[in-house]
Amino acid sequence: MLQGLRRDDLFVVVLEQFMTDTARLADVVLPATTQLEHRDVLFSWGHHYLTFNEPAIEPQGEAKPNTETFRLLAARLGFDDPCFSDSDDQLLDALLDGFDEGDLRTRGWHKIDLGQGPIPHAEGGFGTETGRVTLHADYLPPAEVADAELAERFPLAMITPKTHLFLNSTFANQRRQHSAQPSPSVVLHPADASVRGVHDGDQVRVFNSRGSFVCAARVSDDARAGVLVAPMGWWNSDYADGRSGQATTSQALTERGHAPTFNDNRVEVETL
Repeated sequence: MLQGLRRDDLFVVVLEQFMTDTARLADVVLPATTQLEHRDVLFSWGHHYLTFNEPAIEPQGEAKPNTETFRLLAARLGFDDPCFSDSDDQLLDALLDGFDEGDLRTRGWHKIDLGQGPIPHAEGGFGTETGRVTLHADYLPPAEVADAELAERFPLAMITPKTHLFLNSTFANQRRQHSAQPSPSVVLHPADASVRGVHDGDQVRVFNSRGSFVCAARVSDDARAGVLVAPMGWWNSDYADGRSGQATTSQALTERGHAPTFNDNRVEVETL
């Protein structure tokens, strides 16, 4: 992906609030508004509430909502479809057409009536023979961690748990959160560190056939023997060679659900 974004024949435009790893690869960076600066309607995620987002402040500097940027680009490119002249309020009206929003704009939220009552599954009602929820567990063996032949070349299983103070990679550029955990590291069990000559605080290279990354090692029995723990969340620019742990992870997806397999990853470690 990084190689593709650096192609000479590709013109990259990024709309952002911060100079992220992706923004650094752009030919042009356009300042985008934050949630505090634009009007929006947010769909539910794990709940039944629709949320209205009213801007708290005017857009700062030259920042614009994505919708306004698209309208301006469309005008410069000569696109004259009616949709490109719709204001944000008109877009919201179209989105909510036929929906009884009630006090959505004034109160800020509206609970969607799914016709199941306020507590739909208090008495079961899951559509199964018994009416109770039914769970099925299907074990799919890992593709790499269970591969004995691959383990001869890359004997450590690498997992990438979240850090404590970032939200995935969000907040990694914020001074308060970043200063509390300023640099990435990997955790090795003392037995694994000993056979590789790795000492606490050493700079190490973690690698496999897909790629590599460099950071400090922490030797601790917080990690199990045979497992390398590489917390995620730092940006590429925080790593000595500009690459994070994702440089080693597979793009393979699970058979069920097509979920990523970031934690099914074999690597090796060497000191620098």
